[in-house]
Amino acid sequence: MRLLALFLCFFFSLLRPLSAQLLPLAATLPNPYFQQHVYYMLDATLLDDPIKPRLEGQGSLFYHNNSPDTLSEVYFHLYWNLFKKGSYGERAPNREHSEDDTYDLEGITLKHFAQQLSTGPEDNTSDVQIDNTIMHLRLKQPIPPGGERAFSFEWIGQLPNYGIRSTWGYHDDGDRNFATAQWYPQICVYDQHGWHPDQYIGMGEFYTDYGMYDVTLHLPRSFSTVVSTGYQTNQEILPQIELEQLAFARAHPDSIVRIADHSEASSESREKTLQTWKFHADSVRDFAWCADDAYIWDAVYTNGTMHHALYWENSRRLWSREGAKIAKHTVQFDSKLAGQYLYPNLFMCETYEGGMEYPGLVFIGPYQGEGRDHDAQNTMMHEIGHQWYPMMIGTNETDYGYMDEGLNTFITTLAQEAYYGRYNNSYDPGGQYNDDERTSNYRWAWEVDASGNSEPAETKADLFLNYHTYAAATYGMTNNIFFMLRYTMGDSAFGHFLHAYYDRWHFGHPYPDDLRIVAEEIDRKEGDTARVRARGDLRWFFDEWFRKTWKLDYALSSMKVNGNTATVTIKRLERAVMPLDIVFTLADGTKEQRWIAVDDWLRTAAVERRYTYTFSQPAVFAEINPGKELYETNRLNNTSSWLPPMQVSLVPKITGDIKPIDAYAIRSSPFYEGRTVGWTLLGSYLERNDRLALGFRLTIPGGGEKLIPGGVLQYHTVLDGISPNTDADLAIVRAMNRSFAGIQFAQIFSAPGGAPPTHVINVGYDWSQYFSDAPPLNRLELGYTFQTFFEGFSYYSLAVDAEAGLGDPRTTYTKLSLSTDLRLDLGAEWNAFIRLFGGSAQPSSSANFPLEAQYRFASPSYVQEFADIFTSNFGSQLRGKIRNAAASGPLVRGYQLDQNLNGRVAGSATIELGNTSFFPFGVLRQLPVIGTLFRLAGLTIFGDGGFVTDRFCTCRLNDVLAYDMGVGLRLNGAQDYFNRVLGVDLRRTEIQLDFPLYLSAPLDGMKWKFRSELYLRQNF
Repeated sequence: MRLLALFLCFFFSLLRPLSAQLLPLAATLPNPYFQQHVYYMLDATLLDDPIKPRLEGQGSLFYHNNSPDTLSEVYFHLYWNLFKKGSYGERAPNREHSEDDTYDLEGITLKHFAQQLSTGPEDNTSDVQIDNTIMHLRLKQPIPPGGERAFSFEWIGQLPNYGIRSTWGYHDDGDRNFATAQWYPQICVYDQHGWHPDQYIGMGEFYTDYGMYDVTLHLPRSFSTVVSTGYQTNQEILPQIELEQLAFARAHPDSIVRIADHSEASSESREKTLQTWKFHADSVRDFAWCADDAYIWDAVYTNGTMHHALYWENSRRLWSREGAKIAKHTVQFDSKLAGQYLYPNLFMCETYEGGMEYPGLVFIGPYQGEGRDHDAQNTMMHEIGHQWYPMMIGTNETDYGYMDEGLNTFITTLAQEAYYGRYNNSYDPGGQYNDDERTSNYRWAWEVDASGNSEPAETKADLFLNYHTYAAATYGMTNNIFFMLRYTMGDSAFGHFLHAYYDRWHFGHPYPDDLRIVAEEIDRKEGDTARVRARGDLRWFFDEWFRKTWKLDYALSSMKVNGNTATVTIKRLERAVMPLDIVFTLADGTKEQRWIAVDDWLRTAAVERRYTYTFSQPAVFAEINPGKELYETNRLNNTSSWLPPMQVSLVPKITGDIKPIDAYAIRSSPFYEGRTVGWTLLGSYLERNDRLALGFRLTIPGGGEKLIPGGVLQYHTVLDGISPNTDADLAIVRAMNRSFAGIQFAQIFSAPGGAPPTHVINVGYDWSQYFSDAPPLNRLELGYTFQTFFEGFSYYSLAVDAEAGLGDPRTTYTKLSLSTDLRLDLGAEWNAFIRLFGGSAQPSSSANFPLEAQYRFASPSYVQEFADIFTSNFGSQLRGKIRNAAASGPLVRGYQLDQNLNGRVAGSATIELGNTSFFPFGVLRQLPVIGTLFRLAGLTIFGDGGFVTDRFCTCRLNDVLAYDMGVGLRLNGAQDYFNRVLGVDLRRTEIQLDFPLYLSAPLDGMKWKFRSELYLRQNF
């Protein structure tokens, strides 16, 4: 170690000039400003265990203290300790662990840690304290301002597999891939706010110092391709053909060149001896690397940067066409938009990490198969965009994730629009929200806002209540905010702002106020500067949009026209303020735009203002912000028309359904149930507000009787005035000579952020005439449902339903039902489902219990089933919330139709064992075509047992107990396939096919018999 320490001291002389290179624009930065400089020398060897591979390394860190403070302590990150049993990440209440298989890895073990003091021998200190992912050391000899210190360390760490960010795993025919990050002890950042020893829990990302790296990796020769941050310094070890192809690509700019194709190499013949790879990187904030047995490698050279796409055989079709092309496009577009890309290489590697960024290197999750969507391309552009934020502009992602993810989502959206077109860039064309990326982000944030679970974007990443609200705030919402900032500043001024931000802060550490200050310094000379003052204060904007969760809603409540003069009344219905434009349509069809400055609302706190404008001819129509840059909670009130804007489609949509953000959507849907057919018009705003269903029903009776006409009217609203989670439903149905009218209210209670567990209370009243020869049934229903998720996709729920018949003595009764569901994720794509049900009902007098309200063995009661079927226009989620599971009855599925017994007392148990594949055994499911076919349907094996009787505790169970056994199919895979490949939207269609093959007490006497039951329901 003495020799190592002397060797390290030699490099101290390099620190001062290198530090100066990192801050070429230091004179333009706010004073006082400083940032530390680091230089790592790392040497690591892969200990190639097929189950628990480890990385053993030694390294040194040269640390230069550019701060005005004397440092008496230092902190280091040991990131892989996240995966140790009992880590803070495992125990964090706001973490979702479904993507993390286990927390029982070894993490990082520090074998040696020392520092080289200015005098005397190396201090092999024992004063090291490790707390989870943070190591703390009190320095015996503090580092003065301008001082330097060398640290040396040795460590061994177990690589996390299929985990988060740093991963390894197998692909294709046993080929291995290592995407390796956070793999070495890394010093924490010390800046004007002090040390940042933030524990790594897996949700927030990173804050690291800029510096230089020299890295040596000793890896098995089986890895034919190894790439990293920076560039390789011993390229002579590459095959000659690869060197020639790289040279060819450099000599032919803009041409995509195949550098290598190792996909045909046999894994059995690969050498396990070690080969040494050496890399260098400068002006980077981290260092990551990727190694693979069988990469296909394409590259294209443009403007001083080599863009690389490295991918697997199973992804060849998509990546060979799009990989290098998208890498080149994104780097070129973002360089023009936000500042020049400054690294010599951009490596884009297919890995088992869904999407993650490092300097000059990005990991992209496996997207095998081409599909019709742009999911892979979107991820590629997004991860490459991170080269600007936070790689070249080194924001503190742990504290201010929106400065990284949000600003990157904004430039990625524009990159997508440049590549695909403004309205042809969807990455989910068959989904429920399949319009362009810009609008998808609008919807994403809108849904979280509407649920009441939004949190301010400027929240420390690890302190968000859960990942869902973190992602909505830092990605979708912040994307919307930057579009509004561009709207506020003007396009040209905003473009200058992005470049000024880059010029001032590349290779630096900006904070939120630094971002705002740059925006405030830009002269806004182009266009109409009445939006905001030509230059100056934007504190109001950054405060209300990044630090609060205020909503924005302007309404054009009236327009009065007198000759060529128009007077409009604008109401501010929410707390947020913005400048806004109004576009007037004149009598000849021409349009004129007028701006209302934000000061009109900001300085007066006005809630209503009138504006009068004179034109060359009468105005016939006006609209607030038709460009839709403003993120408003309700865009239906933005026009002068007394009717809201509408988008009508009378043809059922099966290839994706775009619901507009600025119009009331009216759709149509066919209806089929037994011998009843019909058609329904369905309307809503953004799938949530003012849902309306209006349709006809026609029942075809047997025996040549007349057709029975009917209809349905249903309305759903969200009572935001009470709570965002309060719903009300009204339904009126006439069908099959039966009538139903009811009203339901439901309230959801959950932890802040919408985290589980969830509690739902619902109350309803309905009137029905089910049997023509029986009195009407008046029901009062009160229900409670509890549901919680745990360990990935496993969940537990408990539902209670109390029901009472009112009014006529012949129909008065009480009924209490209880059900509990348990779903267990067993791993390897297997799951188990258990349901228990019990209930009892008694008449209030000696009168007969109404038949339509009695329990039925295989289905809900007559009136409950009728209501579920004919008021199901708004989807299973709503149905499940309003009518909880306890109201469904025993559900012993094999006894449908004529074997569906009735009774006052019921109990049942169900168990299912299911897999996502129809053929869950053997290697056939892994084959390209056959495996895909098998995954179109998931196999289930089920058994139900229970009883329905009119007696309570006066019978022997064996006298009434009946059970079934069988197999079934769940067609979720087919729905996903048709959506992804053909663009046919079946994901709102419930498809369940069961085959109850054995019945213990069939009425026809045939216990073993082929029986089938199909459950099919299309939801709006």
